[in-house]
Amino acid sequence: MSAIGHASKTIDINCEGTDPVSVAFTCDGKQIVSGERYSSTSRGLFRRFQLGENLNQSAGLLADVWDGFDIGVTSKDGQWVVSIGGKKVVVRNTATNEVVKVDQQDSVVHAIDVSPDSTRFALGLEDKTVRIFSMTGKRLLDPLQHDNTIFGVKFCPHGTRLATATFGGVVWAWDARTGAQLVRSHVDSNFVYGSADTPAQYFSPLGWSNNGQRIFVVSTGRIIAVDLRDTPQWYPKSVPASNEPRFCSRATNGRFIACAAGGTLSFWDTTSSYGQIGPTITFQDSIHSIALSPDDSHLACGRGDKKITVYSLRDILPLHVILDPTTRLPLMSVSDAAFKPWLQHTLPQAVWMLSKDMEGSDYHDPYDPIHHAIANYALVQACIGSWHMAVQHADRSLAMQPSAIGHIAKARGLLGQGQQELAFEAFDLAFRDCKADETRFLLLIKAIFMFISEKREYAIARVNDLITVADDSEKYDYLQVLANMHLMQGNTELTMQSFERAQSLSFFRRGFHLVTILLIFGRSFEELDIIVRRPLRETTTE
Repeated sequence: MSAIGHASKTIDINCEGTDPVSVAFTCDGKQIVSGERYSSTSRGLFRRFQLGENLNQSAGLLADVWDGFDIGVTSKDGQWVVSIGGKKVVVRNTATNEVVKVDQQDSVVHAIDVSPDSTRFALGLEDKTVRIFSMTGKRLLDPLQHDNTIFGVKFCPHGTRLATATFGGVVWAWDARTGAQLVRSHVDSNFVYGSADTPAQYFSPLGWSNNGQRIFVVSTGRIIAVDLRDTPQWYPKSVPASNEPRFCSRATNGRFIACAAGGTLSFWDTTSSYGQIGPTITFQDSIHSIALSPDDSHLACGRGDKKITVYSLRDILPLHVILDPTTRLPLMSVSDAAFKPWLQHTLPQAVWMLSKDMEGSDYHDPYDPIHHAIANYALVQACIGSWHMAVQHADRSLAMQPSAIGHIAKARGLLGQGQQELAFEAFDLAFRDCKADETRFLLLIKAIFMFISEKREYAIARVNDLITVADDSEKYDYLQVLANMHLMQGNTELTMQSFERAQSLSFFRRGFHLVTILLIFGRSFEELDIIVRRPLRETTTE
């Protein structure tokens, strides 16, 4: 199996004669696990593939399944593979390829899902029941009784609830710990999910909101939102109509879902407008399976032409859809209301929204954590040159609770006042109050501080050192910083070398570090891609 593709567009993984009936990302997002089936036999494979600079590198075979295989799923921790074929359910340990449990059910299995904590799996059967087991095959609850054949099962993000869908257009919600029925809702009589010729185990039409209060169902030509506290709601816009299987995958940040219907792939807002976001992607062949990466930056799509296509969603969707600034920004936590104008450098509006985050109002609660809101306000003040205000609010934030971003905000203010020594003393305290995995990124930010302080050669040397130890997801960001430093030094050749190297890794970028840098320093270190490349090329060819 090989991986081919344009670095900034897609990667295609050639499955060499097998149908990729399931795809999943590992917890760290650095590998894809594929469940593949040979169409002419009962044999199947589970394989793992590395995403990185060396696109042709396979991480190896997880399981070779000879005992009947229709569909399989991999647990989020990558430790277990559960495959189903007819009435047979097989659980394997991926580390040893050991068969942990073989269980013959009373009825054909049409649907399967593994819980988010990788400790349980649920089966939807033709006999109108859903059964929940431990990974060792122990039945945990009495069968959950339905009034028709089940074609979809899905645990909510916290694993406490289970959604099920049956022929006849009924969606159910259950307490996954007790088996208590929470909701039964008839949502659509026109489900098209399987037949005698196309078994329903190919389909995964269910998704959950982050809080476990809403179920999303991909139906014929539309998406239906079932609120556990209210009546079903139809989205105002529809997915492309198709009589072929359809799937959905919910973003970890809860802001969108990816939907596949026949040979089309589309993305839909799940927070406010419920409309389509980004383009519709069309294939000549049908789609067998889809999965979003844990950080929502990539999507894998198992296709009917025996390939897995991986997309970088940074090339498809707006950044504010992919990135949840309250939880995903390195070092920082920013409200959605303040993030958008700050990101767009509309600083007066950002100042106004951050003041609301700090103090609250009749219509706006103070942002939690409040010390982050105050540190954010200090950083925006630094971006507009109000150095005294920046230091004052940074001190206020640090008095409430020491944080890395509070120390950085104070250092920005002090550096702006020309107090270099005090600025670096303040900055170094950030290493004391950061998380262990944030140290390398702090060193990058410190190098930028050094560059601003005219210690340019030293700063460039430090960034080069960091690039040698960074992984692929970080390296793009670091190389963009290096390219900008060389540009400001006036070194066109080194600028282009760093930039071209960054572009070779752009498929794997998340860019979240660059977003934090933009917010701290008030300038983008990714604009080289858009603004500078053409003038540089003209300069080098003159």
